[in-house]
Amino acid sequence: MITRFLALCSLTHSLLLLLLLLSDAADNEELHIGVIDHGGKFRNVYEFAFDYLDTNDEILPNIRVKELYREIDSKPITISKTVLDLLSDGVSAIIVHAPSYHTEQVANIANQKQIPVIAPTATDPMLKNMKIRPYLLMISPCDVQQSNALSDLLAFYNWRHFSILTSYDQYGLHGVAGVQRAASSFNWNIKTIQHFLVPEDVSTLNVTREMRVLYQSESRIMVLNSGASAAGEVLRQAEKFGITDTGYAWVVTDGVTGDFHDLNPARTYSPYLDGLLGTIATTKDGDLYIWFTEEYSARYDTKRRDIPPFARLAFDSVLVLATALHNYYSDGWQVNEIEMDALQDPAVVFQDGGKLFDYLRKVEVNGATKFLSFGEDGGVLNAKYDILNFDAKHGYFKEVGYWLPDSGVTIEDEVYFSGGTRVVPSAFIENLEGRHLILGIDVDPPFIIYEEGCGTANDCYSGYCIALVKELSDMLGFTYEFVTPSDGTWGGLEPDGKTWTGIFRDLIDGKIDIATVHMSVNSIRETSIDFSVPFMQAGLTVVVRGKEETNNGYFFLSPFSSDVLYAIGAGVVAVIVIVWIYSRISPNGLYWSKQFALMSCQCGECKKRRQDRRHFRKHNTCSAKKLEAANELFAELNLANTSWIVFASLLNQDPVENWPTSIPGRIVLLFWWLVVMVILAMYTANLAAFLTSEWIILSYSSHVHCQPGRFPNHY
Repeated sequence: MITRFLALCSLTHSLLLLLLLLSDAADNEELHIGVIDHGGKFRNVYEFAFDYLDTNDEILPNIRVKELYREIDSKPITISKTVLDLLSDGVSAIIVHAPSYHTEQVANIANQKQIPVIAPTATDPMLKNMKIRPYLLMISPCDVQQSNALSDLLAFYNWRHFSILTSYDQYGLHGVAGVQRAASSFNWNIKTIQHFLVPEDVSTLNVTREMRVLYQSESRIMVLNSGASAAGEVLRQAEKFGITDTGYAWVVTDGVTGDFHDLNPARTYSPYLDGLLGTIATTKDGDLYIWFTEEYSARYDTKRRDIPPFARLAFDSVLVLATALHNYYSDGWQVNEIEMDALQDPAVVFQDGGKLFDYLRKVEVNGATKFLSFGEDGGVLNAKYDILNFDAKHGYFKEVGYWLPDSGVTIEDEVYFSGGTRVVPSAFIENLEGRHLILGIDVDPPFIIYEEGCGTANDCYSGYCIALVKELSDMLGFTYEFVTPSDGTWGGLEPDGKTWTGIFRDLIDGKIDIATVHMSVNSIRETSIDFSVPFMQAGLTVVVRGKEETNNGYFFLSPFSSDVLYAIGAGVVAVIVIVWIYSRISPNGLYWSKQFALMSCQCGECKKRRQDRRHFRKHNTCSAKKLEAANELFAELNLANTSWIVFASLLNQDPVENWPTSIPGRIVLLFWWLVVMVILAMYTANLAAFLTSEWIILSYSSHVHCQPGRFPNHY
């Protein structure tokens, strides 16, 4: 008995040890999450986020989430290799902190293996394609919402004339497409749209050509959509053209506001950056915002305002994934990670990826940015954008308002614009004060006269146009400089119909601001250049001696040609004959009415006459006689009376007697009245014009030829 008891105790002890070992194994279960960070700028944020999971007993208490961090550049081969390496490590999901075009490449590879991808900063609406990328979750609202916010911001300040400048990549091209659609819908004027390629070394970016186009377009409002590093270089070069001064406004997107430190990595911000206006998806409305800001700034010894919005989005992407995994395990599911070689075995996929993504879409969590929830397509809901204003002196974007889809833009604080002014810039050029204009001229006395040996170039010219420029300069406060055509000719349109030369070419190429010359306005020139209000009205006129028409006693016939008069006469005759014939042969006319009376009369004489077949002969005591006596119309509606009716209608007079009783005759007469009405209306109008106009008869005996050189060839 003692032996059996000892054996039972030993077995119990072994079972307890086994249970403890299994419990430890469960406690040590580990999940692998890949993190791809473009440029490695947010490594500290992801380290902070995963440490938060390890110390939070309420989220995945028995599971350790291990971060597999990878830094990438913009090379596609590097991105593809990084994704394949993470797949071989057996990750359960991948977080991609990169621009939209890099996120697309990662999702295309990972989603084929059913690995969920979480994108905290990608916003391109083209990414949301359930057939190509069915397992992509976007933490930030797509650019369609940002375009709506930008459009409402432009409308809020009445900026309906502006230019657009974007990087020539997926983010730049798609980011403000909604603004272009809004401009088309509301009939706004986009003065110019410029794109630029961003080199790998942003310091070598050259946008001189684009800046010149913006300067020449006279735009006052610029919408810039690019990454922050490229935007910093663009604005530095824009400052050289003077288009970041007072009177201008630059509106930037989340590519700048979300990572504004890249405007200048040295974090010294020049005055030309002051007053930038931008938008960013709200990142300060979450319950964890204050906690995250305090803890992160304390841990990494950084100022709170120096924490970019993209950092909070990075933290929330980890929180969303952890919440989905927590709910997944709480419902009794297990994640079976698999190390896969995507190149050697393309058929292998992550079997739990689809179900895990379903849990990701169902996440509802209050993070550092806001309350996060998602739609069926993996896009975040509850879009809201903050309106930000850059303070170059203190080096940060200050929140001055917000945008909501239903209520639009709300501004809650003072806004500063370029040049540090609070005055809202106008989308139009309101004055020329302080501007220096290059004016193209060409000698053309008396409008422009050149005097030899007079000193400076401006003093060498005189004439009407020169005096006009001097007067306007004194009134409007601008300075000017006269230049002659660069090719030495007045110029014009070449025979090919496309190429301009001379002063026209200089104006089109932007070498001069205004052509100050004596130039006529014509439709061909207006297709390529704009004209001011003419200061003089002139034209070429041929003057000949005229011969007045002599008095005509038959002037009343002049409104109609002889052909029309003949046609009216023929119509009159035709109607007379037709009406008279119908009145004679119609059943309701004289002939057939009398025939009916003769055939139906019951008097003895008529009966006898019908028996003798003589009832068509005339007699005086029958019904036919009474019919003739009672209806004198039949006797009187002869050819003469019919003519009287038709002529009376033509002269707009009622007939004094007799109307046709036959229906065909009345129909013909009705149509004749309609024709007469038209004839009288036309005659009255033409006669009035004839009597009130003075007719001049011109005659020429030969052509007039102008001698070459008689008139200025550039008129």
